[in-house]
Amino acid sequence: MVARTAPPHLRPYVLGWASHRVSATAPPPSRMLPLNAATLIIDCTGLPAVLTGPRSVASPAGEVGWYDGVAVGLTPAGMSALLGTPHA
Repeated sequence: MVARTAPPHLRPYVLGWASHRVSATAPPPSRMLPLNAATLIIDCTGLPAVLTGPRSVASPAGEVGWYDGVAVGLTPAGMSALLGTPHA
């Protein structure tokens, strides 16, 4: 896993991102950890993208299965821009 903060011009929308890659012979991660930000997860192996909201507990075991992709932490303005909805 490699994590980076967003460049200055994206910071109103993006907190940062992390890439992930799991060997095809290893079992994929089985949970999403608690995060205080909305997260867009894009898997490059053909699985559908997932958009989650902030959460205070880990997801139940077995609910994730991403092998190769990127997770993007979004600000409220980033969520608004992505979904086309107003934000406070």
